[in-house]
Amino acid sequence: MVDKIYNLIILGKIVEGYNVEIIQEKLAIIFDIDLKKIPKLLKKPTIIRKNLSYDVALEYKNGLEQIGVLCKISP
Repeated sequence: MVDKIYNLIILGKIVEGYNVEIIQEKLAIIFDIDLKKIPKLLKKPTIIRKNLSYDVALEYKNGLEQIGVLCKISP
């Protein structure tokens, strides 16, 4: 049986009450992305990781939601 693969999609929204600047800094660190590129990630839905197992995608999703970034897992 072949395991299904998933993509992690940042929805381009943050949880109300979270500081946008802090979220941007944390995303830059987590994904090793230049801080200047982060605002584009938070403007529209963007696939941030591809070809993940469900467990790994769920770990990313839970971690991102803890810092205030809304995201979803897509097959």
